[in-house]
Amino acid sequence: MSKVLDDFSAQYGDQVRVERVDVMQNSELAQKYEVRYVPTLVFEDGNGNILGKEVGYLSLEEIIIKLEEYGITLTSK
Repeated sequence: MSKVLDDFSAQYGDQVRVERVDVMQNSELAQKYEVRYVPTLVFEDGNGNILGKEVGYLSLEEIIIKLEEYGITLTSK
């Protein structure tokens, strides 16, 4: 997922914030977001409300589709 998230940040980083968390080092966050498997992507709105959570690998295109499903439309550079 690192490469996909790097590419996503490069293309859309001015529109959304991408944070990576090492759940082994941040067990409190892992519990808060109920992370059981890695990778887990948690989608939040600007107020910190969870829009959805996806477990497993997602391609760049799949991430964009998920965001659109949550009502977030991104514009490409």
